[in-house]
Amino acid sequence: MNQMKAIIDEEMKLINQLMNSMVLVWMFLSTFALIFTLLRTELTGWGGKENMLILIYIAIMLVAVFRNRLSPYIKVFLFIASQVLVAILGVLEFGFMAPAILFLPMTVMLLACFYKQAVILFFAGLVLVFISWAAYAFHNGYLSLSPDANVIFMNVEHWVVYIICLANLLLFLPISIYKYRNNMNQLLFEVMEQKKEIEHLANHDFLTGLPLIKLCMSQFDAFLASDYQNNKHLAMLFLDIDKFKLVLDQYGHDAGDICLIHVANKLSKEVRSAGFACRLGGDEFMVLLNTFKSKDELIDKAERIVSEVSSTFKFRGKHLSVGVSVGIALFGEHGKKFHDLKRAADRAMYQAKSSNNNSICFAEPEAN
Repeated sequence: MNQMKAIIDEEMKLINQLMNSMVLVWMFLSTFALIFTLLRTELTGWGGKENMLILIYIAIMLVAVFRNRLSPYIKVFLFIASQVLVAILGVLEFGFMAPAILFLPMTVMLLACFYKQAVILFFAGLVLVFISWAAYAFHNGYLSLSPDANVIFMNVEHWVVYIICLANLLLFLPISIYKYRNNMNQLLFEVMEQKKEIEHLANHDFLTGLPLIKLCMSQFDAFLASDYQNNKHLAMLFLDIDKFKLVLDQYGHDAGDICLIHVANKLSKEVRSAGFACRLGGDEFMVLLNTFKSKDELIDKAERIVSEVSSTFKFRGKHLSVGVSVGIALFGEHGKKFHDLKRAADRAMYQAKSSNNNSICFAEPEAN
């Protein structure tokens, strides 16, 4: 719920930025349109339409002045309402030769950027009903053009108003769609980045940054598919830190955290080019290896891991060290499923731990 509210708030900011940038252009074009509309009164005469256009222009000026105080949706509504009203007045006087008739499809498409589908369909229906009614009224003589159509076409002011209305359509519609799309793409990118971060946090250990067992299981399946194709081997190493409790007892949990980070860094370094390491929890880790060609090569790799983990690390000016006990299970020999190998490697690790620090022990072959 909070995430949805944050997205809606961000959308409101985008709409507000879009409308603030468009209001000034809106006012500029409206100024010229009003001037030439009033000049056209020599042809059409002065009447209630002209008075209404002046009131609409005053409203546009007020929106421009107080644009930072108005809600984004109020600004959108006022913009659309003014355009629709101008279009209606134009159609009633000039029929389909009214320049402002261009505002009707523009307002429908702008609605698509800001309102729900039901609102868009309802408004589009109203536009169709109004145009159909106007066609019927002009056809049956209920409405008529005040000047002759040829006179209208020859009038320069009428063509200027038409060009301004067309500029309104060509400027507002593409710009609003482009900006809205661009801002929404940016918003979606940020959401995707947050989603990736959440997924990373859900699948990685917060302290060490190592993957958790869920990713290890996925990597096990990936290695398995690759190994079948390339005829390679797959081994699971179960690691438990030696003397970890001693570090906690003598130096506290901060030292324990530094120790875990030290072990994680060493494991990541050893498996960076070939293998996979994860933290199981507490002082237990797991490593998957799939690039060795023989047991001797696997033992060399395991001994190198033990040596790296056993190297000293600093804590508050002191040099500390721990060991690690390693249990190894081989795919096929000790099981073919992840959890079977994990149990076998876990048992082998406990055998190694009971032997001595920094010991490596292979699991017993799987019983038939």
